[in-house]
Amino acid sequence: MPGVGRPLFQAGFANFTPARSAATAIRFDNSDRAPLLLVGGTADHIVPAAVVRETHRRYRRAKALTEYKEYAGRDHGTALHEGWETVADDVLDWARQVRRPAHTY
Repeated sequence: MPGVGRPLFQAGFANFTPARSAATAIRFDNSDRAPLLLVGGTADHIVPAAVVRETHRRYRRAKALTEYKEYAGRDHGTALHEGWETVADDVLDWARQVRRPAHTY
């Protein structure tokens, strides 16, 4: 199947590709993207809250809506632990508040 190796080669050669055109490049300043909610947990040792806060700081460069919510005592497996419904409800409420109206043609 042609093209299966393409993502691997793009990632493998990303350090040798001009930063703006690398497949792994992230446009933190993309103001034309959808709203973004970043969720962190203070007990997360896989992606610590400090890393999520830094990611939020970088994405805030864009004019697009970017928000951060942190949950005390939550680790990376929030969906696997008691009380996960609270986090899910918060994220769903946020998504409902910021959703864009559907296009009418």
